[in-house]
Amino acid sequence: NHVALQQPQIALEALNNALPLIMTGGNKRDEAYALHCLGDTYRLLGQLDKAIEYYQRALDLRQTLKQKILDAFSISKIAQTEFHRGNFAEALFQSDRALDLVDQVREQYSNPLLGASYSSSTHHYYAEHIALLLKLHARQPSAGYDVQAFQTSERAQARALLESLSN
Repeated sequence: NHVALQQPQIALEALNNALPLIMTGGNKRDEAYALHCLGDTYRLLGQLDKAIEYYQRALDLRQTLKQKILDAFSISKIAQTEFHRGNFAEALFQSDRALDLVDQVREQYSNPLLGASYSSSTHHYYAEHIALLLKLHARQPSAGYDVQAFQTSERAQARALLESLSN
């Protein structure tokens, strides 16, 4: 993956060449993944408006697939990019949306072992949300973002504890 190798121009060319072929194939999951990768590439290039556009297109397509965890992935990237654009309220809103989706998926697991496995694979959503809140707190110390970060941390730890007790 050229994006991971910090070669965004090569990635951009490859993805733009591949996208029409993927779209012709009709696999919506692959198409959404390619759009998401284009968002990553534009973000790496500093073209944040384009990144948001492609993340949103990926999200729109993923929502038709009814896989909420993939929706959360795209929404999380939108949140991160909105923060870099300076749209802090929107970043926080999107990050909250991603966490809500992660929690909705978690609630669907009736098997405690599967729920615990899922939780460990999605813990980074909590970490990213907390990091966002702490960055916002640094910008506006009296706005209460530190309290929200603490509450989010406690929520994540409480979920982990409950899942370990149910095993």
